[in-house]
Amino acid sequence: MIALKSIFLISTLLINIFARGYIFNDALFFEEKVIPIESGSEKAYVLIIDPKNPEFSIKPVLSFDQVFGFETLEDMAKKNLALAAINGGFFQSYGQPIGHVVIDGEWITMPTGETPVFFIDNSGKPHLEPIKARAYVEAGGKRFYLDGFNRFGSSKEAILYTPRYGTSTRQKPQGTNLVISRGKVLDIVLGSYVEIPPEANVLYIGKDSSIKKLILEKIKEGMEVETGFDVDFPQIEPNEIKNAMEAGPFLIRDGKAVVKRWEPRIGLTTIPVARSAIGITGDDRVVLVTVEGSGPGRGISLKKLSAFLLQMGVKQAAALDGGASATMYYDGRIVNKPPGGKLRPLGGGIIITGRLSGGSNAAPASFP
Repeated sequence: MIALKSIFLISTLLINIFARGYIFNDALFFEEKVIPIESGSEKAYVLIIDPKNPEFSIKPVLSFDQVFGFETLEDMAKKNLALAAINGGFFQSYGQPIGHVVIDGEWITMPTGETPVFFIDNSGKPHLEPIKARAYVEAGGKRFYLDGFNRFGSSKEAILYTPRYGTSTRQKPQGTNLVISRGKVLDIVLGSYVEIPPEANVLYIGKDSSIKKLILEKIKEGMEVETGFDVDFPQIEPNEIKNAMEAGPFLIRDGKAVVKRWEPRIGLTTIPVARSAIGITGDDRVVLVTVEGSGPGRGISLKKLSAFLLQMGVKQAAALDGGASATMYYDGRIVNKPPGGKLRPLGGGIIITGRLSGGSNAAPASFP
């Protein structure tokens, strides 16, 4: 009898999970769900998109379209005419994203190589795996690998900067700065806080950099140079990555939950809080989920979130930023109740853009 009662309760909960959902061209799907948690139930919001559908695009967005700064997800979504959006990965002080960001083929920040990157290749196929890559400058037939890209650096490093970083290098240590435009060195500037001209890059070489002498022996003003990236893992060319945003730890790998009890950027994963996550199903659909945390001690643990995603056929999944950052936008508004009652400004998010042939009055449908 106990076993039968448990089966009945579980079946009832699964039936009650489905609240309402809409399908547009069988490619974009939104659904509100109620899921059981330790202290009762919590609302979850689910977006599913077919990234290979040419009518839609899923890609990262940054606050003010650059590395630094904060904006609410609602502001970023509306400014980019997004149909839907979710908060992105983790970010540091001043809003700079932690890890890889590529938007429409433009590399904006480098991957850490430590946590999975959600990326879509030029064919529209989604991936979720760590990426290891290096920035380089090539001159006189020789390639020099750099220490970083669009981030703060020290006097011992060589860092490449683009206008996405801001109007200057923000580089306090003195160094040699090569202003590069259209594949040529336009100027060589000594100093710090060097201006980054529009449509140009600046290569900062710290005064104590180990490759300073080697680079400066090769590169002169007016000389042709090439800057770029090598992807060491996985086996993919840099220009094959169309859109990418680094996420948090893996929740699911190859169809199995792999949640650890403690993660560096999250802490204890067993604590119930508001959470966001991104996943990929067996048929290559992208699943975005935000679970509310409606009060102190409310929300969901990463283990339960993984179970929820597995139930929907997700084979690969990773956490996005959570807590006060957990936010989802759909149909012109924020759909979840943010912890604390107001939207937290974010460093970036993931948006869905495109054209809907249906609308909010489309017939409800369950998960495809």
